[in-house]
Amino acid sequence: MSRVPRIQIDNAVYYVTPTSDYGKPVFKDGEDYTFYMALLAQYKNKHNFKLFAFCLAPNSIGLLIEPSSKATISQIMHDLNPNYTKYFNKRHNREGRLFQERYRIVLVEKATNLLKMTAYIHLRPKILHLTDDISKYKYTSFSAYLNEGHGNPDMADEVAYVLGCLKDKSYKQFVYEMGDDEAKELSKALEKEKVIGSEDFRHEVELKIKEERQTPEAASQTVPIEKQDVNPQPVPIEKPPVLPTPAPIREMPAVNSRSASNMWIFTVSVCLVILSIILSTFFAYISITRMEERMKQEIANKDAEIERLSNPASNK
Repeated sequence: MSRVPRIQIDNAVYYVTPTSDYGKPVFKDGEDYTFYMALLAQYKNKHNFKLFAFCLAPNSIGLLIEPSSKATISQIMHDLNPNYTKYFNKRHNREGRLFQERYRIVLVEKATNLLKMTAYIHLRPKILHLTDDISKYKYTSFSAYLNEGHGNPDMADEVAYVLGCLKDKSYKQFVYEMGDDEAKELSKALEKEKVIGSEDFRHEVELKIKEERQTPEAASQTVPIEKQDVNPQPVPIEKPPVLPTPAPIREMPAVNSRSASNMWIFTVSVCLVILSIILSTFFAYISITRMEERMKQEIANKDAEIERLSNPASNK
């Protein structure tokens, strides 16, 4: 598939993963996490989308969303991320974008993969080595499932739907029984694929994309996320929930490939300059040594000539 699908399709959920720019943290403390979850609740109410699961990590976000007819996934994210960026920049006294311009989307068949996707998202803190006990990690929707939907944001309808997919075990048991191998396999599929589901579902998505490309109105209504405004007017948040002060979250180390590349180039350049100086010094020494030997030889020859001329008797 040539591009990430941003279409509206029945029986599908979107796995959306905005990531930070150059690995910088997007959450620095509990207040940042609380504000983002409050924004989720605010826009969930505004755009009437379903939020089946979420996971907030220091430098990445995972959302499992089913959009409604009121807004596309692009419109939802165009509201959510720039408003959080405005808050974050103001609070932490910084400028510029916070997220990479294009967030990744995977379109997932709801009927066959919803339950497994929620379990994977709730296991993300353990996969990312943020905690050994996912029930104690405060910044996922796992607690909403353990409390039958009560949490931030309110997910009662979504939780009830997912729990209805279970057969003979609790949701907590189902999540804990997902093995590391299965989680890693799903993680690789989400990184590689743009659509996850049956062949019939994939075919339906392909047809929908072709249909959308042939409709000029659809293209004109799409919100271009590549040019996100990092200073939009924020939507006021009504009565943001108060969470207990969290324990410090271990931040993932920032990775800056550009700096590493520049450092490598600088190191090589310094080595080349040093090598050039050593070679120049060596050749200069050789030249001076040879010149001294020639001068000594010339002086010796002249001394011998003077000696010969000053003692003519010795020449007889």
